[in-house]
Amino acid sequence: MQDLTNLPDLELNFIRRWHTAHIREFENSPPTDLGWRARNIGPHAQTGRRLLDTLKIDRDLSAFQADSDRWSRSFASGFAGFAGQMTINQINKRTTDPEEAVRVLSDSLTTPTDLEDARNKINSLAEFLEPLKVPAARAPFVASYFWALDNPDIWPVAWTMSIRYLPYVTGRNDFDDEGAKYADLYRLAKDIDGDILRFEEIAAWWFNEQPVVIDTVLCDRALLREENQLGSEDPELYRENAQMLVAVADHIGKALSTDVASAAGRVLEIKKPSVKWTRTRYRGDMWVDWRVPGTYGLALRVWINRRGMSIGLRPYLHSEAGATQGMVEIIEHNPVAGYDVIAGGRSQIGTDKGYVGGGSGEVIYGRWFDRSEFDTLDLAAEVLKTAADVAPLMAMLGGAPEPACSESPTDRDDDTPPEAEADLLDDLAEELLVDREFLDEIIELLEDKGQVIFYGPPGTGKTYFARKLAEALVADPGNRPIVQFHPSTTYEDFFEGYRPATNDEGQLSYHLKPGPLAQLAERAHRSPEERHIMIIDEINRANLPKVLGELLFLLEYRGTPVSTLYRPDEPFALPENLWFIGTMNTADRSIALIDAALRRRFHFVPFFPNLGHMSKMLDRWLEREEEKPWVGELVRQVNEELELELGGPHLQLGASHFMKPGIDKPSLRRIWKYNIEPFIEDQFFGDPERIEKFRFQAVWERFEDVAGDITGIDGPDSPPVD
Repeated sequence: MQDLTNLPDLELNFIRRWHTAHIREFENSPPTDLGWRARNIGPHAQTGRRLLDTLKIDRDLSAFQADSDRWSRSFASGFAGFAGQMTINQINKRTTDPEEAVRVLSDSLTTPTDLEDARNKINSLAEFLEPLKVPAARAPFVASYFWALDNPDIWPVAWTMSIRYLPYVTGRNDFDDEGAKYADLYRLAKDIDGDILRFEEIAAWWFNEQPVVIDTVLCDRALLREENQLGSEDPELYRENAQMLVAVADHIGKALSTDVASAAGRVLEIKKPSVKWTRTRYRGDMWVDWRVPGTYGLALRVWINRRGMSIGLRPYLHSEAGATQGMVEIIEHNPVAGYDVIAGGRSQIGTDKGYVGGGSGEVIYGRWFDRSEFDTLDLAAEVLKTAADVAPLMAMLGGAPEPACSESPTDRDDDTPPEAEADLLDDLAEELLVDREFLDEIIELLEDKGQVIFYGPPGTGKTYFARKLAEALVADPGNRPIVQFHPSTTYEDFFEGYRPATNDEGQLSYHLKPGPLAQLAERAHRSPEERHIMIIDEINRANLPKVLGELLFLLEYRGTPVSTLYRPDEPFALPENLWFIGTMNTADRSIALIDAALRRRFHFVPFFPNLGHMSKMLDRWLEREEEKPWVGELVRQVNEELELELGGPHLQLGASHFMKPGIDKPSLRRIWKYNIEPFIEDQFFGDPERIEKFRFQAVWERFEDVAGDITGIDGPDSPPVD
């Protein structure tokens, strides 16, 4: 077994080997535009340093902002975008203490004496930015850019591309502060690589070219966890190891997605593994799937363990070994030359290659590559060859290729193995652009009280989030209904009540008819081993004490029977396996107005555009979809203004209004006119001056005043290597 006492040294060795593999690949096919920083920034560095020296002398923040803006736009500086110059613009615009701003900038942009000094300078700048509502994550870039003007061979710039390369190589994505993040980048560039300028160009090349690299260090990372997976050591020892493996899987999946789909001749969905095998154990293998939409696991898979790698068809449609046996028989009747059935972790079928993950019916029909072959292996070419080879079998097992997915992959059958839920939640976190920990937290709240309410302004994705979470947690659509409350909703509508009916002779009578809650409760009672969830949309629009009646008691005391209004002789209880997710628009009614007894029975989860887990959702979406980043800045600025005008965050603009492909100024103007301005007019009814303040043209002019030339800052704050 690996010596865990030397794990930090072993981890450092892993990082060095993985980055060295990329150095080799980079040097074998170098980009044509080497020396970008020296050629573009070098001739202008002295001027940039003089701007900082002038600021220290004359203490004129506005002059520094204007001069640096002209300077950064006068050449290909990489500083003229949001992370750089706009940060200086916002400091000048928003600070109430220009002298303090000058002090912080003068200190933080001055070249540090050592790494500890560098970390302190970045954290000082980050702390100054936060109350100005400027993202603290910009501090490393702004500070390190000026340090590199002074000494580029010592101080790496925290370019966007370098920051994204960092977790891919190291597995580290959780930092105590912005200074700690830069310290990790510094060590990777200075200590692991040793040539800072080369490191920056490798990170930019990796980001732009999306190379698919393979190396035996991935096998050794799998070996580390496999050998110690049953020990009593702290699971957190393996977190970065697992995060790095998942980051590599994610990169390979995205880099090859288009070509794999083309080679297979059908639409495929990328699927990466979860960081944990269970809630406590971090994973030790690495795989990536390109899956057939609407199936649980039919996919092309790359799967790496300590001994090597399989590339092949994953014919995993059901969890039972018998179902897998049937698919293997189909494969054996339609063999592909050079392919073999390879066993997964607990499979009794196929050749054993040492996999430790996977279900009882898990197999791969593919080719095996021993780790000794990695040095000469072209992984991308082998994956595309495999996609073409297994395409006929994929069509045979999963249906003819379709242009789009007609069934949500989360609408899986009831035979989905329990360990698959972790994967589904990882997928959901990625789709919803939130941390997986946020989903786990909500599930823990549901396990605690059995009911939660998502509350916040319109357009923050509360209902969509609730639906997708319910789909991930409950397989059967009949066990996760949606009910929408409105002012006329009654107890009889929601739970049960008498309804008139006529018989064949036309005689009128009344029958007790169950409502959606009574029906779902009955289903939950009949299937106590299955989870059930009811989504109550816009829960605060109804008269809740009147609608819930004695059910208010049952929400707190699950399993305790009570006599209900229409069935006094038939005690009724809410089962433990029935959960509730409510949504509530704070634009309609404040949470403070909700009945205190009801508030006690629900956990309330905030959904606000500028706070908590939702605070950067629009930015993350714009980045993922490669849309214009200034859209997020404009919306953030307006939400900050609305918070000041209205005395709180409850009436801000939700991200979903702006999550539109191809969004630009004309389309933003239309969204504003037909979606945002009616909302503004409603909030400021009778106050035409404030309504005019939030018309699109007024908002745009204020934003331009801070951002400068919008057309000039659409690009990323990174050196364009190609």
